[in-house]
Amino acid sequence: ALLGASALAHIVLAERTGGQAGPDLAAARARLMQEARIAPRNPYLWTQLAAIELADGAPAARVGELLAHSFALGPNAVAAWPARVAIGFRIWAEAPDDLRARILAEALRMWRKSGDRNWDRRNMQQRLARLAMDAGLTDMVTRALAETPEDLARWTYLLGEEAARL
Repeated sequence: ALLGASALAHIVLAERTGGQAGPDLAAARARLMQEARIAPRNPYLWTQLAAIELADGAPAARVGELLAHSFALGPNAVAAWPARVAIGFRIWAEAPDDLRARILAEALRMWRKSGDRNWDRRNMQQRLARLAMDAGLTDMVTRALAETPEDLARWTYLLGEEAARL
């Protein structure tokens, strides 16, 4: 699959080098731009490009454009959900309201998705809790989950569990 640890690893690489794009980011961007010419309707590819741009310190507006394009091309691209939420949470403060709505909807799909052979619901819920904590967005997710007492109780439990790991 195009979406994997490699694109998000570039974010980590950039964070460790003070946000400076190294040859790895440049090569990854060039490869993805070439692939975009071949398969322009691939939502995973646009998610990876958003990750590369974020890692390279691109303005939130640019990252948001790529993320919005991924949402438009693959609203049900399950494998892209965690990465899109991670990227979206990173640009949340500068994202326009319509993109925020898409990011939050994606986060809620991560939360509610039933388990299947490739999806560990507990793992995804824990991952969402970590992403929200890292981004300082736990209150926003809490408000969104407050409609269902079971979801709210589970969310509160996971936040406590994640906080205990810190």
